[in-house]
Amino acid sequence: MVCPACGHEQPEGFECIRCGIVFAKWEEHRRRTAGMPRNRGWSRPLGRTARWSRALVALLVLGLGVLMYLDGVALKSFGPFVALVFFVGTAAYLLVTFRERLSFGRMAIETGVLALAALVLYGTLPEVFSLQKPLYPEAIRELPPDAAREFLGKALAYRDAARRFLETEEVADARQAAELRLALDPAADLDPAFRAMPSGDQALMRGAWMRLRALHPLIEQVGARMGPGSLDGPARLLPGAVLSEVSGQLDRATEELAVAEAEIARREQVFREAGAVDR
Repeated sequence: MVCPACGHEQPEGFECIRCGIVFAKWEEHRRRTAGMPRNRGWSRPLGRTARWSRALVALLVLGLGVLMYLDGVALKSFGPFVALVFFVGTAAYLLVTFRERLSFGRMAIETGVLALAALVLYGTLPEVFSLQKPLYPEAIRELPPDAAREFLGKALAYRDAARRFLETEEVADARQAAELRLALDPAADLDPAFRAMPSGDQALMRGAWMRLRALHPLIEQVGARMGPGSLDGPARLLPGAVLSEVSGQLDRATEELAVAEAEIARREQVFREAGAVDR
């Protein structure tokens, strides 16, 4: 049977297991008021369709809030942050009150408030309703990835110099050996460029930086054996297993730098699009 008050479907019984009305008393009340005009005003109750409609609206609003949060820019500007809080709060209220008995007046007030707030947000922050990235190009306060691009260039140059060093079979003299060692001193270019980056970019490229920097002790040891009395280069001085291991480290650093370069290129594209919007 279906409860005449709340619409809950349930087995036959004396009272509703959800709202607690006694069916006999409800029927008696219905007979007494059968001749009276029915309440068609603001207080008339709505059925399950209205409740499920509220639940659907809550899920849609919550989904928009989640998208804004995952995009990340809503957490960096006050206006979009207020919109995010409003959407999440509205969704939470609608979901928490889902099972409550709903009157026409309450439904109308909730719908009006939500529609008015949405219109105000659309008028003041139309970009909130866009799902294209970046959602709010004018709200981006991060610096362009110039320092990250500079470090990437130095890291790739360091990698190429390390490969040339390891592939060198013979040096002409001690001066050439010293030049090869100096080209692979991380304190000269690599380390300063890494420290000049913001912490987020450092986290992005820390793995590649540490792999490249870890080669320095080996390069120093091999470089000390090159020069006077020996014209052999690293390709002859180092065992094949060591050369293979070092080459593998360089390959892994190259893969990590490729991932970082893709992220840097994406951010540069974001800033170009933001500049185009500003113009």
